[in-house]
Amino acid sequence: MRTIKPILGLKVVPPALAGAAALAGAALVALAPTSAMAMDPFIDSSPLLNNQESTSGAPMAVADMNGDGLDDIVRLDDTRWLEIEYQQEDGSFTMSERIDTMLQSWSLSVADLDGNGYNDIFAGDAFNDKVVFLANEDGTDYTRTSLNGPGLFVQCSSFSDVNNDGNLDLFICADTTKSSVYHGDGKGGLTHDYGTLDPAAIVGTDSSGNYGGVWSDYDLDGDVDLYISKCRQGVADPQDGRRLNQLFENDGAGGYTDVADERGLRPGGQTWATDFGDIDNDGDLDAIVINHLDFQNDALSELYVNDGDNNFTTITEAAGIRTALSDVGRGIQVIFADFDNNAYLDILISTAGGGSDQQLLLNNGDQTFTADNAALTFGIGTIQSFGIGDLNNDGSLDMIAGFGSGFNGPSASIGDRLMLNPGNDNHWLKVHLTGVESNRAALGAVVQITGPWGTQTREIRGGESYGISHSLIEHFGLGEAETVDTVTITWPSGQVDTIENVDGDQTIDVTEGCVTEFFLDVDGDGFGDPATGEVACIARDGRVADGTDCADDDENNYPGNDEVCDGNDNNCNDEADEGLDACNAGSSSGGDDTEGDGSTSDGPTTDSDTTTGPVDPTTAGSTSESESDTDDSAGASGGGGGCSVSTPSTDTTFLLMLLGLGVAPLARRRKRG
Repeated sequence: MRTIKPILGLKVVPPALAGAAALAGAALVALAPTSAMAMDPFIDSSPLLNNQESTSGAPMAVADMNGDGLDDIVRLDDTRWLEIEYQQEDGSFTMSERIDTMLQSWSLSVADLDGNGYNDIFAGDAFNDKVVFLANEDGTDYTRTSLNGPGLFVQCSSFSDVNNDGNLDLFICADTTKSSVYHGDGKGGLTHDYGTLDPAAIVGTDSSGNYGGVWSDYDLDGDVDLYISKCRQGVADPQDGRRLNQLFENDGAGGYTDVADERGLRPGGQTWATDFGDIDNDGDLDAIVINHLDFQNDALSELYVNDGDNNFTTITEAAGIRTALSDVGRGIQVIFADFDNNAYLDILISTAGGGSDQQLLLNNGDQTFTADNAALTFGIGTIQSFGIGDLNNDGSLDMIAGFGSGFNGPSASIGDRLMLNPGNDNHWLKVHLTGVESNRAALGAVVQITGPWGTQTREIRGGESYGISHSLIEHFGLGEAETVDTVTITWPSGQVDTIENVDGDQTIDVTEGCVTEFFLDVDGDGFGDPATGEVACIARDGRVADGTDCADDDENNYPGNDEVCDGNDNNCNDEADEGLDACNAGSSSGGDDTEGDGSTSDGPTTDSDTTTGPVDPTTAGSTSESESDTDDSAGASGGGGGCSVSTPSTDTTFLLMLLGLGVAPLARRRKRG
């Protein structure tokens, strides 16, 4: 089996916990953690949404749906009508045409099932309907496909590479029967199959009561595991199999074994949702389990800490959150995420209502938390569900929040709310991955960063908690640090990529194996000099992923630009002034009667091809698996990121006026940025 910790070579004791354990010679990070402080309230920015009346039930999602590198919002209005609000660079949103799913969905999962570069959608309802919506070749439309297999009441769903064959599979939590596993063929097809994982209950029952699921490499051994949160209303016996949570540990060879008991993660309660995350930055994953105490008055919700050997013990009281977990009542969704960017994971829990409150618990960096519900005061009700991501691309985590009631009831009067995080002065880093040997969506990959805080850990998931899906772009708060010492990515294939000295406050795009070739872009037009290529994990020092510039010393000449009458090859197609009759008047070469369309076979010509999005590994310029860039400073370009937009040159204005053409032809296509 593969292991991540030996790869990192460091078992970090976070500074706030080191104390007497910081013996001489211990390899500890020296700086103190950034303590949590009260956040400025989230800002209700719902007027930015095109449909402010949309009311979701529990299922909702945040994901980049059009490949532009920006998180979008995926909702099911009234649990039926599929809507996608696409984030724009200026902070606004545009909306897709509504799609009638013909479902009353309880779950929504998002990932690139067929590997075409655009995320697909799964939705399922209580009436045996299970449907995949596959994105077309440019992500502008979807094809609806119903799945076969046993009928079931869908509660939670998630994409994952269950058998690690490089193709995404689908796991569906079932309320009234055994959960289902569908294996993918890499082309969008799914076949029901229990051959790899059979999620039967350990005690002889109908294996029902599967409410929440999360795929997590909880032991960080390089293969993804599965935790199922189980609940069976009306069943009072805590040892009934329908109430016994399951932790299916992956042995790395295609087998799964339930180890929840021995790991200390079988509370015997009525569990709705669970999450794994490293709350103390010591390099292993901790857990939180949300139980419904009021059903049979037995098990409390608990926060668990990992002892380093993947055994879990509760620290709820010591963490100072017992009252908060009780006040949440019937918790529905839970997530670990760093909302204040202080480099430590916070906790957000939604509620089924009934007088209870959602809870935002800010991490103090010492295994304690401070409730800051004032940051989420709406005056209109409590959050039933949410999707998390960066919805204005400023480096702070935002949310789309729903205000339904019960377990999946949309509100009759309150539309979903776009709640934007006002942020603070802390720094951040976002990481977007593209798999090559692994599944393209990189589900199951583990990203770890090191710095003054210790080791932060994130996992790429495609559906979790109680039927929701969060951004596939991983987010890290950095506190006061402006750089990251190392970014280490352990891919499902076993490939490990490490990047050193990465600047904060940017999004980096990393392709598995670091096979992308980057080119110097001296003139800043977004197109690089093809003679300067080098293979690296991310773009640094003014490099870009497009190496098709014909004149990198002239910002007015680049692929796709419009030709003007200046004697230069403005669009890099080996012809100067083509299609401009006035320029060619009297020339023996003649001229084309049509204006140049700016097209070229060598370079992209549309805004959708800007380098803010993920790099397509199929067009990468090298197959090397190591990063050749040895520069110690990371640029702000962010994995081939944006380039400046400059005003077109007016050097030829006088010539054009003499020709009687005026200045109209001077308008050039906007450069890549």
